[in-house]
Amino acid sequence: MRPKAEARRGSEMRAFFQAGYRAAGGRLAGGPSGFPRRVRRRWRWRRTLLAFALAYAALALVRQEVALHRLAAEAERYELRIEDARAEADALRERLSELASPAAVEREARGMGLTKPGEIVFEPLWPSR
Repeated sequence: MRPKAEARRGSEMRAFFQAGYRAAGGRLAGGPSGFPRRVRRRWRWRRTLLAFALAYAALALVRQEVALHRLAAEAERYELRIEDARAEADALRERLSELASPAAVEREARGMGLTKPGEIVFEPLWPSR
């Protein structure tokens, strides 16, 4: 059972809607009780689907940007490594050209403590200054 205030309010609303229907020439969709029928919006799910599609597209775009940033940083690191390797290769080529003569090879070998067969090595008893 409804309280009297709610019943009165319901009848006022019914009268309001019936007056609206009469004023509109009965063109509004009304139910048999005089209240308007609930008109379902068929496109509400389309909005939801569109919102999810846009969110997915935005997420995919952000993911691609992050991946692109990572790849750019990795490419920069590799460029630096290539540059260092080229500098090292140039230094080794220069060193190789220096050691092309037999006298330079012998000087390097003696610097490392190597001797020719039959040579006697003299080591000082006290370190040189």
